[in-house]
Formats: sequence, C-alpha cells, structure tokens
Amino acid sequence: MLKLLEGANGTLAFLLIFACFMLGIYMAREILENGVKRVRLQAAISLFVAFAPEAASRIWIWWWRHLDNGGVDADSMLHSPVLLVTALVQILGVACVIRVFAPDRWGRRVWIFTTIVAAAIAVTLSLVA
Repeated sequence: MLKLLEGANGTLAFLLIFACFMLGIYMAREILENGVKRVRLQAAISLFVAFAPEAASRIWIWWWRHLDNGGVDADSMLHSPVLLVTALVQILGVACVIRVFAPDRWGRRVWIFTTIVAAAIAVTLSLVA
C-alpha cells in the first residue's frame, strides 16, 4: 500500500508540474497577445498559484516517502517549513480561484468570507482533537 501511495503521490506531483508549465506558457502567450486585463489570464494565474505550491508539497512528500520506503530516516523533512509555506501560498491561490470563478451575484468579497470561514473551521477542528 505504501508503494502505491508513493506512486500516486509522485504521479500527481509530476502532473501538477506539467500543468504549471502549460499554464506558464499560456499566461506568457496571453500577456503578449492580449495584455493583462483579461479574465482568462486572471483565471490562469489563480490556477497557477493554486497548483504550484501543491506540486511543491507533493514533490516534498513524494521524496520523503521515497526515502522512507528505501530505509532512510527522513522524518526530519516533516519538520521543515516547506509544507507550511506551500500550504500558505496554496491558500492564497485557492482564494484567488474563488475570487475569479465565483458568480458576480455572490458579491466581490466572497473569497474573503470563504477563506475566513475555512480558517475558522480548521482552527476549531485543530483545537478539538
């Protein structure tokens, strides 16, 4: 089961890296052809900011699992700030995705509300356990 987890995590990590590469190419082309004001550019940027830290954390976890499955003591990797930093950047990215894709009738600040509610739920659940 652990090898399957390592394989699935690695596959997702490398797919996300490829997706970020493709989004980077798309964003560069969109900026050159249409400038920076188009909503589809904002959508691509928000997805990039959501996917890139997820790819980084998946690579980190995949490497940790790879080393651990090979018998190397790599538990110190879990105490590195990498996972916290990537999580914080990904929170920003997902908030941007919500901002870009939320219907106008939900209001211009729905991304702020949903981020605060998500943080409140996470903090509450962390205090319970």
